[in-house]
Amino acid sequence: MPDARTCLALAALFLAALAHGAPQGERTLAVLYRMADPASEAAARAYAEARGVPTSQLVAVRVPKGAVLAPAALPALRREIASKLPAGTRALALAWTEPYAVGCNSVTSALTLGFDARQCTDTCAAGRDSPFFNEGGPLKGGVLPPSMLLTDDAALAGVLARRGRTAHAPPDAAAYFVVSGDAARDSRARFFPPEGAHATGAVRLVTLKGRALAPARRAMFVFTGDTDANEVARASLLPGALADHLTSFGGVLSHGPQMSVLSWLAAGASASYGTVSEPCNWPQKFPHPQVLVARYLAGDTALEAYWKSVLWPAQGLIIGDPLAAPYAARH
Repeated sequence: MPDARTCLALAALFLAALAHGAPQGERTLAVLYRMADPASEAAARAYAEARGVPTSQLVAVRVPKGAVLAPAALPALRREIASKLPAGTRALALAWTEPYAVGCNSVTSALTLGFDARQCTDTCAAGRDSPFFNEGGPLKGGVLPPSMLLTDDAALAGVLARRGRTAHAPPDAAAYFVVSGDAARDSRARFFPPEGAHATGAVRLVTLKGRALAPARRAMFVFTGDTDANEVARASLLPGALADHLTSFGGVLSHGPQMSVLSWLAAGASASYGTVSEPCNWPQKFPHPQVLVARYLAGDTALEAYWKSVLWPAQGLIIGDPLAAPYAARH
């Protein structure tokens, strides 16, 4: 993989952040829920009501039960979704917690890009480049628009929506880049920006050494490799915050061997990202810190910023409030 695709210059990225296309909005988001699943429907309606998404944008689909969807069931699900989407839909919110995966792929990646069978022959192998990586304008989907998992917890869905609606661009926000000392989990550290730099004057860029997140105050971004849910809870996250940890199974939402990305949402983040199968710490399978910060500061939504920041997204699950965009008003 050429260095130019992954090790992008900090200055170029932050200057590129000044160019911005119109963000996704309430009237271009379709909220999908599982047919005959009261919890899923309740979560969809709670999110839509709190976010101002029209009820005409709620779509019931037949989604098989289980944490991991069989790849053979994916084509029918994609066809059904495509046939039911309201005109003008540009993004999808999935109001369920399971399935979070399709084979070794995440459900968000498989629905958006199709199933990547090659990745499942060796989850530690290099992935395929995303057509969305570091895009400057609005995302344009193929068969389906880009998707993001919400939850089937109505209370959490409502909290995420209200948290996102109150998010704004505070002058004292910070981005925290955590160097844990674990070489495998610090594989993104070479992409961290210089300590003390400012991203277009919008956020302070702070490097933390070690595992402690208590020093992370008024955080709009957190990038770490730690899996300690107690430390995550000690971070002070602003409404609209994006936070994730580079570990093997952060996207496994039920009965996983590590802390899941749901812990970030519980701690106050608006969105997060984690892998559903062993990625073998390729940094390209996780959000590029500089790209994610640059796109979010440019006014992109959480959904757009995450999709644009991952070069190899097949195994990566994007979760949270797709419409969170605290910096959109600046553009």
